[in-house]
Amino acid sequence: MSERGIQRVLLVAFGLSGGAALLYEVVWTRALSLIFGSTVYALSTMLATFMAGLALGGYIGGRLADRDKNLIFYFGLFEVGIGVFGLMAVPAIYSLPPFYFKAHKALHLMPEAYFASQFAMSAAIMLIPATLMGGTFPVVAKRLTRHMEEMGSKVGRAYSVNTMGAIFGSLSAGFLLVPALGLKWSSYAAGCVNILTGCALILMSKAPMCGKVAATAVLLPFAAYGPVLKAENNYPSANFYLAHRHESIEAMKEFEGLRVKLIEKDYREGNLRAYAHGDFLMIQQGGKPEGASPGDLIHMMRLAALPWAACENPRKVLVIGLGSGMTAATAALLSDEVCVVEINPGIVEIVGEYGMPGLTDAVKVFKGDARKHLLVSEAAYDIITSEPSLPTEAASANLYTKEFYELAASRLAPDGVFCQGVQGWALTKDDLMVCLKTFASVFDHVYAWKVPGREVFTLLGSKKPFRFTPEEMAQRMRGCGLIPESQCEAQPMVVIATPERAREIAATEGIPLHTDDRPYLEFAMTKNLLLGEHFRKMR
Repeated sequence: MSERGIQRVLLVAFGLSGGAALLYEVVWTRALSLIFGSTVYALSTMLATFMAGLALGGYIGGRLADRDKNLIFYFGLFEVGIGVFGLMAVPAIYSLPPFYFKAHKALHLMPEAYFASQFAMSAAIMLIPATLMGGTFPVVAKRLTRHMEEMGSKVGRAYSVNTMGAIFGSLSAGFLLVPALGLKWSSYAAGCVNILTGCALILMSKAPMCGKVAATAVLLPFAAYGPVLKAENNYPSANFYLAHRHESIEAMKEFEGLRVKLIEKDYREGNLRAYAHGDFLMIQQGGKPEGASPGDLIHMMRLAALPWAACENPRKVLVIGLGSGMTAATAALLSDEVCVVEINPGIVEIVGEYGMPGLTDAVKVFKGDARKHLLVSEAAYDIITSEPSLPTEAASANLYTKEFYELAASRLAPDGVFCQGVQGWALTKDDLMVCLKTFASVFDHVYAWKVPGREVFTLLGSKKPFRFTPEEMAQRMRGCGLIPESQCEAQPMVVIATPERAREIAATEGIPLHTDDRPYLEFAMTKNLLLGEHFRKMR
């Protein structure tokens, strides 16, 4: 083969390598997020591990490129090595939960040590293949550059082709492969690309035939075996969001045994699991609970019933977040028109199949981001009710910000009411003050409600004075007939902040606002969840 032909083959191989590398990064980050969570700390740790491997590989590959002339052979070996470790990565991730659970229990009161353990577990998965990825660039650049005067053009071309491959790999992972094939098959596809590319490079290299045969004979069985094909994601929910709820892996497995898994599927927006717990539908998105548990049932119903009781005759309601469907179902029984905006189509699919019969037909469902929906919608709602998931990452934290409340207020009817559910069990008193001040900075009239003995709060906000007193709201809510009288007596709601008190808090200096630019709650709640039981004792 001519030198020009060899260089073209190397560029194609390097482009495929870049595509596989970004496909791995998407898959590994998604899979590890099911354990570490999708917090800014977890994502930063995973990205730092991947980049550390690339940096180490660049150093090692650069030294190798200067010492050996058979660079095509080493490029091929690197590619096959990436593929082999890529195949083993997903099974390794599936085996991490017991180790993560032990690390969480031992180190959660020492954040620095805890994050170091996350880095170590990420390194166990990503460091070797990422190092091999980093080593390919100096090897390829050195082989392509035959003369100093062509270094800029040849290295620039190699970098461009590799980057274009990376763009294709990341797009195909998020929009095509992961939704269609799932995590393990996407990882297997990337591994096959690396191994086949590597074997082709080894065979075209100038290495002795015995070396080629030995390399392929030793490494190809890994591809044939494909351990990722036998890997199953059967670990209990030993992850960042749930580890603090159980004392041991055995207790967690016992709790998991009380539920029946209905479905697990990877969607473009994230991994979803659905469980049946008796008559209740429970949903986990990316490892984080999204649907209501039996203990949350009355609270979810009140997110629709309380704002209804605060309005004289509400007709049009917007529910932000479908969850298990209880809030939307309650709103549908109380109002003429109910719209639901849900960012994950998979949740709509699961609720439609396993939730309350006919619910997704009884309400109008918009699949998309709530903020974008409100931004482009011209509708005026009598009620907007929202309880996003825990604000531990940007996708949910931006539904607690001052800017979001301003946007929601602009879509309310003149006498409309905005209802915000707050999971106060994961917040300190100072954090709750941040929530209330942010909310009251937008709405002139605010009531904050709480169920004694339960750390869940409900905020009602309006631009105009409420037509009913809190006592009248409570009476109207009880009179709607949807919430059993026994539950109203067992879990009565009391007002903990009046409009006057809310205005005082809004004017208080020293309490920060939760904004798009300074997402206070995103960081505060992540730390609180990490402290677990210790945090709750200190509250």
